[in-house]
Amino acid sequence: MAAKILIADDYEDNLELLRLLLVDADYQVIEARNGAECLKLAREMRPDLIMVDLSMPVLDGWEMFRALRADERTASILCIAVTAHGDADRNRALRAGFNAYLSKPFRGAELLETVAILLSPSVLTCMRSRLAGSMAEADESHCERNPRHYTFAPVPEMYKRRLQVCYQASPC
Repeated sequence: MAAKILIADDYEDNLELLRLLLVDADYQVIEARNGAECLKLAREMRPDLIMVDLSMPVLDGWEMFRALRADERTASILCIAVTAHGDADRNRALRAGFNAYLSKPFRGAELLETVAILLSPSVLTCMRSRLAGSMAEADESHCERNPRHYTFAPVPEMYKRRLQVCYQASPC
């Protein structure tokens, strides 16, 4: 079964581009046009991953993310921050607990590599366990490989640092 990805952006062109890239890569895509709709759909649909624009109307990506993490039904859903605001938002997003960060305009290959790595079985199990808090007293044997030491073999060199920062922010 294809992974279910919820994308949230108030700009229709960004939604369309994300949808086309993800559907072409055989992911199931759900769309939201603001943070409130994203939060509602996350609670109803329980996606495997959420890609959220940080600057949206009604409820911005920051508030949506805080509400998502505060709800036990959605706290373990992986989230990628997607924004055009550069390094300031990148650092803030990773500190806030987002699992990864992509800046706009994003490159299709970079986006798909990030999604594929986050949704790989070993990383997914590790990060979800960490988000759920069950790794606090567990040993690292719950993960097939520890993301802090993940080799990123299929990832182009230019993306390694970004993904390493992601995993350091949510280590097992």
